[in-house]
Amino acid sequence: MQTMAATSAVMGDGGDAGDARGESDANSPPSKYVPSLVFFNPPLVRDTTYNIVPLFVPNDIKTLAAVQGNMWDEQHYGMAFVGALDCAGKPVAGVTWEPSIVDAMSKRFYYFNGLPDEAAVSTDSTGFGGILNALPGTITFTAKVQATGQKIGSATMLVRAGVASYTYLAPVP
Repeated sequence: MQTMAATSAVMGDGGDAGDARGESDANSPPSKYVPSLVFFNPPLVRDTTYNIVPLFVPNDIKTLAAVQGNMWDEQHYGMAFVGALDCAGKPVAGVTWEPSIVDAMSKRFYYFNGLPDEAAVSTDSTGFGGILNALPGTITFTAKVQATGQKIGSATMLVRAGVASYTYLAPVP
């Protein structure tokens, strides 16, 4: 069983800078972050320091998509961010994963040298990856060691249009 915490990460800037779409000028903070859902895997059973859960403004995701020659259709799709962990709960390189559902607009990426790259075949030392334009609904990620194909774990999360969903894939005992 996984534990979920939902956060509508909407933060005002306290002034008139920025607009409702999260756009702002270079001198002001964003006015709205992409709403986020975090699915804790493994489930939280005691006080835990959880790894990084980045927050984005819509233009961040659109810019990251454009670098790969894509666009984020937040009206119809969500974002799924996945982190791979080792047995000690630390980010791990060399992990690949298969999503249970995708369509032609869905673009899988892994971080390569700290940046998202659709051509990368597995996680780098950050352990991060994801899917741009993830289909709304329930999606399961099955993780494997890229070099051997050995299954190491899976996680299921909910994806909503216009929302960033996050989970970590940890080894199953």
